[in-house]
Amino acid sequence: MMPSIRSTLGSPQSYKNIAEVRAVLKKVKRHKAPGLSGLVAEMIQAAGDTGTHWLLDLCNGIVKEGCIPEDWKSSVGQPIYIGKGDHMKCGFYRGWVKKVSCSF
Repeated sequence: MMPSIRSTLGSPQSYKNIAEVRAVLKKVKRHKAPGLSGLVAEMIQAAGDTGTHWLLDLCNGIVKEGCIPEDWKSSVGQPIYIGKGDHMKCGFYRGWVKKVSCSF
């Protein structure tokens, strides 16, 4: 069972419009690692109006249903070698977490 946006925020969120989605897509940082879905911002941006409308439909569908998918609340930990020292020793790695999140 997915938690309700209404129970999380106390009141239903308003629907998004195409201008809001376009503005956000212009501000999204490029060349970032994908989340668990494998989708990166450049894919939606490259799809032009089709991608923008797809994202708008997705956001408004979530608002209409009042809940977000469970897998959007997942995160994946990945150790990254810092580039110096023995790559076989844990002390030469730093932690990194890809967080999949959704906010309206």
